[in-house]
Amino acid sequence: MLRFSFISKNLRFYSIKHATKGPVKYTSTINLPKTRFPARLSAAKRLELERSLVETTFANAYMYQQEHNKDPQYILHDGPPYANGDLHIGHAVNKILKDITIRNQIAHGRKVHFMPGWDCHGLPIELKALASTGKKTGVEDPITVRKKSRRFALEAIERQKSEFRSWGILSNWDEKGGLYFTFNPDFICNQLKLFYNMYAKGLVYRDLKPVYWSPSSRTALAEAELEYDNNFVSPSVYTRFAIDTLPSSFKCENGQKLFAIIWTTTPWTLPSNQAICFNSNLEYSIVQLNASYGKDLYLIATKLIDEFVKTTGIDCEVKNNIAGADLIGCTYRHSLYPDAPSLPFFDATHVQDTKGTGLVHTAPAHGPDDFLICLAKNIPIKSLIDEDGVYNLDAPNFLRGKNVLKEGNKIVMEHLKDDIIYADVFTHSYPLDWRTKEPIILRASEQWFINTSLLKEKAVDEISNVKIYPRVNAEASRNTLRTQVMKRPYWCISRQRAWGVPIPVFYNSTSKEVICNEAILSHICDLVTAEGGIDFWWSKSVDELLPKSLLTNLNVDTKNIVKGLDIFDIWFDSGSTWSHALKDQQIADLYLEGYDQFTGWFQSSLLTSVAARESAPYKYFLGNPIVLLTINIDIIFTVLTDPKSAFYQQTFEPESTWKNDQIELIVETALEVKRLANQKSNFSKNSWLLAASVKCSNDGHFKMLQHLHQPHSNDNDANSDSELCEILQVQSVTLIKSCDPSTEVDVDLTEIEGTLCSRCRRYAVISANEICSRCCKVLETQK
Repeated sequence: MLRFSFISKNLRFYSIKHATKGPVKYTSTINLPKTRFPARLSAAKRLELERSLVETTFANAYMYQQEHNKDPQYILHDGPPYANGDLHIGHAVNKILKDITIRNQIAHGRKVHFMPGWDCHGLPIELKALASTGKKTGVEDPITVRKKSRRFALEAIERQKSEFRSWGILSNWDEKGGLYFTFNPDFICNQLKLFYNMYAKGLVYRDLKPVYWSPSSRTALAEAELEYDNNFVSPSVYTRFAIDTLPSSFKCENGQKLFAIIWTTTPWTLPSNQAICFNSNLEYSIVQLNASYGKDLYLIATKLIDEFVKTTGIDCEVKNNIAGADLIGCTYRHSLYPDAPSLPFFDATHVQDTKGTGLVHTAPAHGPDDFLICLAKNIPIKSLIDEDGVYNLDAPNFLRGKNVLKEGNKIVMEHLKDDIIYADVFTHSYPLDWRTKEPIILRASEQWFINTSLLKEKAVDEISNVKIYPRVNAEASRNTLRTQVMKRPYWCISRQRAWGVPIPVFYNSTSKEVICNEAILSHICDLVTAEGGIDFWWSKSVDELLPKSLLTNLNVDTKNIVKGLDIFDIWFDSGSTWSHALKDQQIADLYLEGYDQFTGWFQSSLLTSVAARESAPYKYFLGNPIVLLTINIDIIFTVLTDPKSAFYQQTFEPESTWKNDQIELIVETALEVKRLANQKSNFSKNSWLLAASVKCSNDGHFKMLQHLHQPHSNDNDANSDSELCEILQVQSVTLIKSCDPSTEVDVDLTEIEGTLCSRCRRYAVISANEICSRCCKVLETQK
């Protein structure tokens, strides 16, 4: 345990042997190295020097090492920054850490492969490009949107590239093939081939499923594109549905009805209700509510009666208890569709008796569990919501054209007012679109998915083989990534926007069958190369996209073929960068990005690489680079097997004394004392005007600090200058062996008398016009 106290005393510590009569300039007496370099540069000169360094030294260094250094290559694969604005401190930290890594590899004789790239597609760029011209999203045709988005991205890339170069980041910034861009033809072709590789293996499929949908962006979202509002307020509604096929173990008396109570925070989904789910392993009770609700009876999970009473303030009298299995075969009538056929009760394990009523409102268009249950029962999905989050023409008349989040809840509750038992508000965590900051919904739509269930086992095995830094929390990071991969049900890779790489498929408009084969993909790639891009996907007709030779083999009337208009999720774009930057089955030595990429690039790259070649794309990765400067140096020593120095012209072997664990421990002990002493002093006083008394009850600490408290040979006072003084940056240190076992180290900081020497600004003197005895000796030798 370390304890510090701060004592305010006036103690004269350093003797003064020479005084001057007035202010004196000592510049000429300071023994500094002489240089022809100017002390200061004008802004114009500085810019000229910087430009010269960038265009000569830095520009040539990368290619020089490629030609002269030895294989095997050290590959640091660059995670692409987003081309939608100016750089910030996060970009600087990331790129500089990468630069430190590759320069150290080069200094040790390794040939380095480092190809910077940019993530050029996606909604943020599209929205900013449209906003810059005063246009609203969805107004312009796709080709115009793509032209504006490309122009916006190119401008951002040029600004960012110029700044990266000015920082001296070592790379091939000009040569063709030295950089990658996700909108370049060669990158697009690689991405399309990767997609077909996965499609041919059965790892990619198209299906109608509930996905995260952003009405404000009019597109599907991945989990990684969500953020959560922990204070989101939703309606909290207990409503009822009339049971018309009763449990076999129960009969109602004359005139009585039995209702199922369900609880929901999304009343706007009630028009899409297609079933009620229960759990056959739970116990349910048939209760009668207080007198104001008449003689009717209500069904609720037994364990949730108390919570229902506490929440609603409505008393319940239990009339009967029944097993959950007795609900098998029950049916009910939807309150909004009184003339429609009865709807079923389904047994489901996701129903629990920890919240709600134990009876779950099931709308397969708006929930993954709901969807899976109805899929297993062959219940067709009722989809009443369009891309704008508005009720479509299949919805009841009173809801058509109404926004589900802004008006839907209120209108539905008004039409169900006779069946709502209790309504309130509920504050909870709710997902938002990370770009627009607007609420999202779960909505069923036809999307493209990667079947992650077929990849999880291999992906987790690969995670076990990857070395993770920093080592202090490597296992925690590994477990985090494993857990996220295992929890991921599927990966939606399609988006409904214009600025992106189109998914290269066609459909039979009659049978809805997907038309995609190797010949079609090869032809599309040839067009991409010939056209210099893929804008033609929106401008050409099916007849222009597919030559007659391909159409003949398809045995489908051209009139029945339509092209898909979905684009790839940008996480699929960036997750496939390895397929472009790493040739011939190469594996990157290092991925270096922030911890936020555990749910992003680390994971998307892993899944696509495992899908295509059954291996992770990296041997090492580093997370949270803000604190990894020293850890990065450690990697260099652990990974390299051919150490060299930039300061030697021949190979040498490191001396054993360079890696001395005892010295490292001694210095770490002193630095810990310094850190805590700084906390105590709070920098309220120049530390050189403080004296430190360090008392150690721990014999090990005392002996370690003694090694640093040997006096410097050029000083007469043993306490006034030692390595420990320099580390603590105090005027003097007194090291004392303490007998108090309650604290391992006890440090007293004491203010000393006087001020600092006007020449060296290091040692104390009584008045400002005096110099210390050490400086006095120096001046004597200069006479």
